Amino acid sequence: MIISFYLVVAIICAVMLIIMAAFADFGGDAGFDGVDMHLDTGADAGFGDFHGAGISPLSIPIILVFGTLFGAFGAVFEDMEMNTILVPTLSALIGVAITAVIFVLLVKVFVKSQATTQVHIKDLVGSDGETTMPIKPGSPGQIMVITEERGRTLVSAVSEVDIPTNAMVNIVGIAGNGVKVVPKNGGE
Repeated sequence: MIISFYLVVAIICAVMLIIMAAFADFGGDAGFDGVDMHLDTGADAGFGDFHGAGISPLSIPIILVFGTLFGAFGAVFEDMEMNTILVPTLSALIGVAITAVIFVLLVKVFVKSQATTQVHIKDLVGSDGETTMPIKPGSPGQIMVITEERGRTLVSAVSEVDIPTNAMVNIVGIAGNGVKVVPKNGGE
């Protein structure tokens, strides 16, 4: 008995997809009974060559879904003794169609429903922070603000008075790409 090429493709892609799901972050760290394995390859293996937030249509999981579908339908059509040109053509078309539906569902469910982690400077006005780099008049420093979106967030800050490191400040306005602050214990 000869194993179908399509069946081999389907099995390999399905097994790789299951392995990726088990590790949950291909390229990250995984631990087994106290043994740490670091699989850092220096490349982002999960999101393809597209930059920015979201899932790439050319990401490894999406390609593996297509490979699994292509192989499965190819094996079924080959077993039905269809024309040798029709088998890969129909398998590819059906695989692309179902993969596209899965991709759209993934984008709708997982990407669009996630909260944004972007912090808008204007939303920080009125918040308190702590200096992480001293601020001098005419020379920007840096503060740390706790935000709901990102937790600890570092922001460039200016002030009209000297503010040392680890001092509590209040954000009173926006200054370019940073914020204007005053010491928490008093005004300017």
